[in-house]
Amino acid sequence: MDLIGEIVDSKDLEEESIETCLLGLPPIAPYHIGYDLFAASIRHLEDKGIQTEILYPRMHFEDLPDLESRMDYYSTILGEFSNITPEFNYGDFQFKPSYQKELIRISKQISSSRIPHALPSGKEKIFDCMLVASQILDPVYLDKDMVLSGMPQRRVYMLGREILDEDEKRPIVFLELAKDVNGNRLKNSTLDTRVNIHDSKKAVRSKIQKMSEEILQQTFKYSVEPYYEDPGSLTGENVSNKLIQRFEEIEKTLRKGNNMNWINRDKFQ
Repeated sequence: MDLIGEIVDSKDLEEESIETCLLGLPPIAPYHIGYDLFAASIRHLEDKGIQTEILYPRMHFEDLPDLESRMDYYSTILGEFSNITPEFNYGDFQFKPSYQKELIRISKQISSSRIPHALPSGKEKIFDCMLVASQILDPVYLDKDMVLSGMPQRRVYMLGREILDEDEKRPIVFLELAKDVNGNRLKNSTLDTRVNIHDSKKAVRSKIQKMSEEILQQTFKYSVEPYYEDPGSLTGENVSNKLIQRFEEIEKTLRKGNNMNWINRDKFQ
Protein backbone atom coordinates (compact mmCIF):
# COMPACT_ATOMS: atom_id res chain seq x y z
CA MET A 1 0.00 0.00 0.00
CA ASP A 2 1.23 3.48 -0.84
CA LEU A 3 1.26 4.95 2.66
CA ILE A 4 3.91 7.24 4.14
CA GLY A 5 5.58 5.55 7.08
CA GLU A 6 6.72 2.21 8.43
CA ILE A 7 4.59 -0.84 7.73
CA VAL A 8 4.78 -3.84 10.07
CA ASP A 9 3.69 -7.13 8.49
CA SER A 10 3.48 -5.59 5.02
CA LYS A 11 2.86 -9.01 3.46
CA ASP A 12 -0.28 -9.50 5.53
CA LEU A 13 -1.36 -5.96 4.65
CA GLU A 14 -1.59 -6.88 0.97
CA GLU A 15 -3.96 -9.75 1.59
CA GLU A 16 -7.54 -9.42 0.37
CA SER A 17 -8.73 -10.24 3.88
CA ILE A 18 -7.91 -6.69 5.04
CA GLU A 19 -11.28 -4.95 5.22
CA THR A 20 -11.19 -2.83 8.38
CA CYS A 21 -8.73 -0.47 10.07
CA LEU A 22 -8.55 1.20 13.49
CA LEU A 23 -7.12 4.66 14.19
CA GLY A 24 -7.02 5.94 17.76
CA LEU A 25 -7.36 9.72 17.99
CA PRO A 26 -7.05 11.81 21.19
CA PRO A 27 -9.68 14.61 21.21
CA ILE A 28 -7.39 17.17 22.80
CA ALA A 29 -6.14 20.18 20.82
CA PRO A 30 -8.03 22.18 18.18
CA TYR A 31 -7.87 20.58 14.75
CA HIS A 32 -4.79 21.61 12.80
CA ILE A 33 -3.43 20.69 9.40
CA GLY A 34 -1.17 18.01 10.88
CA TYR A 35 -4.25 15.80 11.09
CA ASP A 36 -4.75 16.07 7.34
CA LEU A 37 -2.11 13.37 6.83
CA PHE A 38 -4.38 10.94 8.70
CA ALA A 39 -7.29 12.01 6.53
CA ALA A 40 -5.21 11.41 3.39
CA SER A 41 -4.24 7.94 4.63
CA ILE A 42 -7.85 7.06 5.43
CA ARG A 43 -8.84 8.28 1.98
CA HIS A 44 -6.20 6.00 0.45
CA LEU A 45 -7.49 3.02 2.45
CA GLU A 46 -11.06 3.76 1.38
CA ASP A 47 -9.93 3.72 -2.24
CA LYS A 48 -8.66 0.20 -1.51
CA GLY A 49 -12.04 -0.79 -0.06
CA ILE A 50 -10.86 -0.68 3.57
CA GLN A 51 -13.19 0.91 6.14
CA THR A 52 -11.51 2.91 8.92
CA GLU A 53 -12.95 3.29 12.39
CA ILE A 54 -11.73 6.30 14.38
CA LEU A 55 -11.63 5.55 18.10
CA TYR A 56 -11.69 8.19 20.79
CA PRO A 57 -10.28 6.20 23.74
CA ARG A 58 -12.70 7.39 26.40
CA MET A 59 -10.89 5.60 29.22
CA HIS A 60 -7.80 7.71 28.53
CA PHE A 61 -9.66 11.03 28.63
CA GLU A 62 -12.69 10.47 30.86
CA ASP A 63 -11.76 13.43 33.09
CA LEU A 64 -11.19 15.82 30.17
CA PRO A 65 -13.57 18.83 30.28
CA ASP A 66 -16.23 18.91 27.54
CA LEU A 67 -15.22 15.45 26.34
CA GLU A 68 -18.43 14.85 24.37
CA SER A 69 -18.11 18.22 22.61
CA ARG A 70 -14.52 17.49 21.72
CA MET A 71 -15.43 14.12 20.19
CA ASP A 72 -18.35 15.65 18.29
CA TYR A 73 -16.00 18.38 17.06
CA TYR A 74 -13.50 15.95 15.54
CA SER A 75 -16.27 13.78 14.11
CA THR A 76 -17.79 16.82 12.38
CA ILE A 77 -14.50 17.81 10.76
CA LEU A 78 -13.40 14.33 9.75
CA GLY A 79 -16.86 13.16 8.75
CA GLU A 80 -18.05 16.20 6.80
CA PHE A 81 -15.06 18.18 5.59
CA SER A 82 -12.21 15.75 4.94
CA ASN A 83 -13.65 13.86 1.97
CA ILE A 84 -13.59 10.61 3.95
CA THR A 85 -16.33 8.41 5.42
CA PRO A 86 -14.91 6.80 8.58
CA GLU A 87 -16.96 5.27 11.35
CA PHE A 88 -16.65 6.86 14.80
CA ASN A 89 -16.36 5.02 18.10
CA TYR A 90 -16.70 7.06 21.30
CA GLY A 91 -15.04 4.36 23.41
CA ASP A 92 -17.94 3.32 25.65
CA PHE A 93 -17.01 -0.34 25.14
CA GLN A 94 -13.88 0.19 27.26
CA PHE A 95 -16.03 0.05 30.39
CA LYS A 96 -17.75 -3.24 29.56
CA PRO A 97 -16.93 -6.20 31.86
CA SER A 98 -15.78 -8.30 28.90
CA TYR A 99 -13.28 -5.60 27.89
CA GLN A 100 -12.07 -5.08 31.46
CA LYS A 101 -11.44 -8.81 31.79
CA GLU A 102 -9.25 -8.82 28.68
CA LEU A 103 -7.56 -5.63 29.84
CA ILE A 104 -6.45 -7.33 33.04
CA ARG A 105 -5.11 -10.26 31.02
CA ILE A 106 -2.96 -7.94 28.88
CA SER A 107 -1.87 -5.78 31.84
CA LYS A 108 -0.49 -8.77 33.73
CA GLN A 109 2.01 -9.31 30.92
CA ILE A 110 3.42 -5.78 31.14
CA SER A 111 6.09 -5.02 33.73
CA SER A 112 6.63 -1.42 34.81
CA SER A 113 10.05 -1.45 33.15
CA ARG A 114 8.43 -2.14 29.79
CA ILE A 115 5.97 0.75 29.90
CA PRO A 116 7.24 3.10 27.16
CA HIS A 117 7.01 6.28 29.21
CA ALA A 118 7.88 7.49 32.71
CA LEU A 119 5.48 6.26 35.35
CA PRO A 120 4.48 7.96 38.59
CA SER A 121 4.17 5.87 41.70
CA GLY A 122 1.21 4.33 43.49
CA LYS A 123 -2.22 3.94 41.93
CA GLU A 124 -1.42 6.20 38.99
CA LYS A 125 1.34 3.80 38.03
CA ILE A 126 -1.17 0.97 37.81
CA PHE A 127 -3.58 3.12 35.82
CA ASP A 128 -0.88 4.08 33.30
CA CYS A 129 -0.17 0.39 32.79
CA MET A 130 -3.86 -0.14 32.07
CA LEU A 131 -3.85 2.68 29.51
CA VAL A 132 -0.97 1.10 27.61
CA ALA A 133 -2.72 -2.27 27.78
CA SER A 134 -5.94 -0.77 26.44
CA GLN A 135 -4.16 0.68 23.43
CA ILE A 136 -2.73 -2.75 22.70
CA LEU A 137 -6.08 -4.45 23.25
CA ASP A 138 -8.41 -2.11 21.32
CA PRO A 139 -7.82 -3.44 17.76
CA VAL A 140 -8.06 -7.01 19.03
CA TYR A 141 -11.26 -6.45 21.01
CA LEU A 142 -12.87 -4.52 18.13
CA ASP A 143 -11.73 -7.23 15.68
CA LYS A 144 -10.04 -4.88 13.22
CA ASP A 145 -7.81 -6.22 10.45
CA MET A 146 -5.10 -3.53 10.70
CA VAL A 147 -4.01 -0.50 12.71
CA LEU A 148 -3.16 3.02 11.55
CA SER A 149 -1.08 5.05 13.98
CA GLY A 150 1.35 7.93 14.30
CA MET A 151 5.03 7.10 14.73
CA PRO A 152 5.03 8.39 18.36
CA GLN A 153 2.86 5.39 19.30
CA ARG A 154 5.28 2.88 17.82
CA ARG A 155 6.77 1.69 21.12
CA VAL A 156 3.38 0.91 22.60
CA TYR A 157 2.21 -1.16 19.63
CA MET A 158 5.54 -2.95 19.25
CA LEU A 159 5.35 -3.90 22.93
CA GLY A 160 1.93 -5.31 22.12
CA ARG A 161 3.38 -7.46 19.38
CA GLU A 162 5.68 -9.05 21.94
CA ILE A 163 2.93 -10.04 24.37
CA LEU A 164 -0.08 -10.75 22.13
CA ASP A 165 -0.83 -14.22 20.82
CA GLU A 166 -0.06 -14.75 17.13
CA ASP A 167 -3.71 -14.71 16.10
CA GLU A 168 -4.17 -11.37 17.92
CA LYS A 169 -1.42 -9.51 16.08
CA ARG A 170 -2.46 -7.03 13.38
CA PRO A 171 -0.54 -5.35 10.56
CA ILE A 172 0.33 -1.79 11.59
CA VAL A 173 1.10 1.32 9.57
CA PHE A 174 3.06 3.94 11.50
CA LEU A 175 2.72 7.31 9.77
CA GLU A 176 5.53 9.82 9.59
CA LEU A 177 3.57 12.78 10.91
CA ALA A 178 3.52 16.16 9.21
CA LYS A 179 5.72 18.98 10.53
CA ASP A 180 4.89 22.41 11.86
CA VAL A 181 5.58 25.79 10.25
CA ASN A 182 9.22 25.69 11.35
CA GLY A 183 9.78 22.12 10.19
CA ASN A 184 9.72 20.65 13.70
CA ARG A 185 7.88 17.51 14.75
CA LEU A 186 4.27 18.22 15.69
CA LYS A 187 4.71 16.91 19.23
CA ASN A 188 7.17 19.79 19.76
CA SER A 189 4.89 22.37 18.13
CA THR A 190 2.81 25.09 19.77
CA LEU A 191 -0.31 27.03 18.83
CA ASP A 192 2.04 29.58 17.26
CA THR A 193 3.89 27.09 15.03
CA ARG A 194 1.07 24.97 13.61
CA VAL A 195 -1.80 26.10 11.40
CA ASN A 196 -5.05 25.65 13.34
CA ILE A 197 -8.44 25.88 11.70
CA HIS A 198 -9.48 28.53 14.24
CA ASP A 199 -6.59 30.85 13.48
CA SER A 200 -7.50 34.27 12.14
CA LYS A 201 -6.97 35.00 8.45
CA LYS A 202 -4.01 37.18 9.41
CA ALA A 203 -2.45 34.42 11.53
CA VAL A 204 -2.86 31.76 8.83
CA ARG A 205 -1.35 34.03 6.19
CA SER A 206 1.58 34.86 8.47
CA LYS A 207 2.28 31.18 9.18
CA ILE A 208 2.12 30.25 5.51
CA GLN A 209 4.63 32.98 4.67
CA LYS A 210 7.06 31.47 7.18
CA MET A 211 6.91 27.99 5.63
CA SER A 212 9.90 26.58 3.79
CA GLU A 213 9.34 25.14 0.35
CA GLU A 214 9.22 21.63 1.84
CA ILE A 215 6.54 22.52 4.40
CA LEU A 216 4.54 24.48 1.84
CA GLN A 217 4.54 21.44 -0.47
CA GLN A 218 3.43 19.28 2.46
CA THR A 219 0.60 21.72 3.23
CA PHE A 220 -0.45 21.81 -0.42
CA LYS A 221 -0.45 18.01 -0.72
CA TYR A 222 -2.49 17.19 2.39
CA SER A 223 -4.47 20.35 3.18
CA VAL A 224 -5.29 21.89 -0.20
CA GLU A 225 -4.99 19.46 -3.11
CA PRO A 226 -7.52 16.83 -1.83
CA TYR A 227 -10.29 19.43 -1.65
CA TYR A 228 -10.22 21.07 -5.07
CA GLU A 229 -11.01 19.70 -8.52
CA ASP A 230 -8.19 21.64 -10.17
CA PRO A 231 -5.38 21.75 -7.60
CA GLY A 232 -2.78 22.41 -10.28
CA SER A 233 -4.06 25.97 -10.63
CA LEU A 234 -3.38 26.75 -6.96
CA THR A 235 -0.09 28.53 -6.56
CA GLY A 236 1.37 31.23 -4.36
CA GLU A 237 -1.24 33.63 -3.00
CA ASN A 238 -4.03 31.43 -4.36
CA VAL A 239 -2.92 28.57 -2.09
CA SER A 240 -3.08 30.87 0.93
CA ASN A 241 -6.55 32.10 0.02
CA LYS A 242 -7.94 28.61 -0.57
CA LEU A 243 -6.47 27.30 2.68
CA ILE A 244 -7.88 30.21 4.66
CA GLN A 245 -11.29 29.89 3.01
CA ARG A 246 -11.42 26.20 3.91
CA PHE A 247 -10.65 26.89 7.57
CA GLU A 248 -13.25 29.65 7.77
CA GLU A 249 -15.89 27.42 6.21
CA ILE A 250 -15.24 24.65 8.72
CA GLU A 251 -15.22 26.95 11.73
CA LYS A 252 -18.43 28.70 10.65
CA THR A 253 -20.26 25.40 10.30
CA LEU A 254 -18.91 23.99 13.57
CA ARG A 255 -20.13 26.95 15.56
CA LYS A 256 -23.75 26.54 14.46
CA GLY A 257 -25.54 25.02 17.44
CA ASN A 258 -22.43 23.43 18.94
CA ASN A 259 -20.73 23.99 22.27
CA MET A 260 -17.20 24.74 21.14
CA ASN A 261 -16.17 27.11 23.93
CA TRP A 262 -13.21 24.92 24.83
CA ILE A 263 -11.40 25.69 21.56
CA ASN A 264 -10.96 29.32 22.60
CA ARG A 265 -8.82 28.55 25.59
CA ASP A 266 -5.21 29.74 25.52
CA LYS A 267 -4.05 26.41 26.94
CA PHE A 268 -5.48 22.97 26.23
CA GLN A 269 -5.35 19.99 28.54
